[in-house]
Amino acid sequence: MLLTPPKIASECGVEVAKVHAWIRSGELKAINLAEKIGGRPRWKVEPAEWEAFKGRRATTPPMVRARRGRAGFAPKFFASPRTPQSK
Repeated sequence: MLLTPPKIASECGVEVAKVHAWIRSGELKAINLAEKIGGRPRWKVEPAEWEAFKGRRATTPPMVRARRGRAGFAPKFFASPRTPQSK
C-alpha cells in the first residue's frame, strides 16, 4: 500500500506542504502517478522509503560533557599564600 503526502503529514504532525517540500528537495523519494506528464502531480511514497526517511532523520541524544571551570580563576583556598613584607 502506497502512502500519500496527507497520510504522512498526519502521521508526523506537519503540514502537507512540508511533505511536498521534502519530496521536491529529494530528501523523501516519491512516485508521481499523475495521468498527464505536465499535469498536477499525484505523489505516492512506498512504506520502505518512508521508514528509510525516518531513519535518516532520527537523532541521537547529545553526549553530556563535564563542565570546566573558568580560565584564570582559582578559589582562595587554592591560591598561593603571600609572603609578608618586612619593614
